[in-house]
Amino acid sequence: MGYAFLYPMSTHIDFATQYRNMTDDQLLQIASEGGLVDEATVALNSEMASRKLTPQAMSSYKEDQLRYKKEQVERANKSAFFRLFGRRVISQGDTTHRVEIRTKWFAPRGIPIFPIASYRYSWEQKTIGKATSAHERLIDRVPLNWAQVLRTGAITYGLTIFVLTLFVVVAEWQNKLHGQ
Repeated sequence: MGYAFLYPMSTHIDFATQYRNMTDDQLLQIASEGGLVDEATVALNSEMASRKLTPQAMSSYKEDQLRYKKEQVERANKSAFFRLFGRRVISQGDTTHRVEIRTKWFAPRGIPIFPIASYRYSWEQKTIGKATSAHERLIDRVPLNWAQVLRTGAITYGLTIFVLTLFVVVAEWQNKLHGQ
């Protein structure tokens, strides 16, 4: 005994009204995604024509979206301090596909001591309104990325030597100041 007769499902959707209430960017987004049913395609093409949204506007929108995604990837790679430690994009293609090489470190208390292995990861960041979520996926293990290891070692050990030197200089200065 089904409930289909009690609650009939409406299959008619007024695509024209829905598209009329959308912004130009929303229409271009839907058009760029494709995969619409015939009625939706007709209504979308009609609405885009009435707003004079041309195929050039569509390609411009796609280029803007790709540029925006690329800027977000670059900003994410530059923004975090800890990106200095063990993350690297190898090529422009990797940036486009959001693939990066990460090196796993033995790092007690968060200070990298020695490298363990390098891996390729892909990641995707989705933003809906003000909420952002990131999904990361391990692709495979790769040979240790020595340029990354040397850069991380130089930063870590250089900062350690600088801080220790600063402590020694301050201690000597205090001893000299207090006449000891």
